[in-house]
Amino acid sequence: MHMEVEGFGMDLRQVYDDLIRLETDLWNGVDARLQRECAVSLAVFNALLIIQATPQCRVWDLARAVSITVGGASQAVDRLEARGLIEGRWVEKAGQRRRRYYKLTTKGKKMLEAQRSTWANLVNAIRLITEAENA
Repeated sequence: MHMEVEGFGMDLRQVYDDLIRLETDLWNGVDARLQRECAVSLAVFNALLIIQATPQCRVWDLARAVSITVGGASQAVDRLEARGLIEGRWVEKAGQRRRRYYKLTTKGKKMLEAQRSTWANLVNAIRLITEAENA
């Protein structure tokens, strides 16, 4: 089904496909650079950012932030914990289910800081490209 964007003569489906392709290419490019320069994936970087920014971060918070299942987020948290990048602690309150909260370890904080400069350089490069196109 092809729908034209009224007044623009654009195929809406093609615009959507192009946006998805751009997003995928951008993710893959950033991921490759982070892996090359920091030996870590964009998925790990993203998870560390979320955990750092979320006080008392739970698996549910991570799942919600990246739109994945709780099971998928749980597996990611297990891998991050096994690598020593995060640590969890159980908290029990009367009348409530116990909960496990996660925070970055010193190793996780150092890794995140090392990645931030690479990330900032990439964001700046994208900003320069988009500003040049809009000038």
